[in-house]
Amino acid sequence: MKIVEVEEIVASGAPAELLATEETAPHMCIGSHPIWQAALTGELPIDQLRELVKRVYPVVAGPGRYAFIAKIGVIDREDGTRLFDRLYRVTHDPNSDADAGWRRMAEALGISGSDLTAALEDPSPEARDLVDTVRLHGEQSGAAQAAGVAWVLERQLPMLMGSLADALRDYYGVTEDALSYLRAEAARADEVNIWVAHLIDKYFMTADAYTVYEARRAMREAGWGWTALTEAS
Repeated sequence: MKIVEVEEIVASGAPAELLATEETAPHMCIGSHPIWQAALTGELPIDQLRELVKRVYPVVAGPGRYAFIAKIGVIDREDGTRLFDRLYRVTHDPNSDADAGWRRMAEALGISGSDLTAALEDPSPEARDLVDTVRLHGEQSGAAQAAGVAWVLERQLPMLMGSLADALRDYYGVTEDALSYLRAEAARADEVNIWVAHLIDKYFMTADAYTVYEARRAMREAGWGWTALTEAS
């Protein structure tokens, strides 16, 4: 089998066209998986929903919440300053305390504090892998790869959080006072979309063919990682 050298990799389309191709892949839409769709429509059995919430906890509210900060090392100074400003505002919003907010929601769903602590201290292999993927492409890859991972996860998580909050209220009996974190995340959707679009325009759309190839691979790793986390038992 012939090994493809770096210089042999050529673009099969413009970055915008390739990004549009990625957007249509099933694993790139993190809320479209049948398990999430069942949860969002109230069709997922409560015991399965509890297990899903526990699996996701280390990614969205445990060590994973800091993994996105890793890309500070690969974007330029101006964008790094903007990112720190966003992080400062989020971390000083009481409703954006991910650990406390996710616990409050999970406990309202009937998950014990000890089970949540266990899930955080000993994450599933799938949760570890996804956090490691995010960190890898933020700390050791380039800005285009970091932007690609943000495009898959950061861009979509606020919308998913808002839909999950509605489902928990409408179908699973969780009251609004336990949903403040999810609501705060959902309220940031427009701001996050603008930020991620900026990263994509600046670092992905202007990249050379090989970098675009690597960024698309990072996107797929993030999408597949989320799918594996969703499907884990």
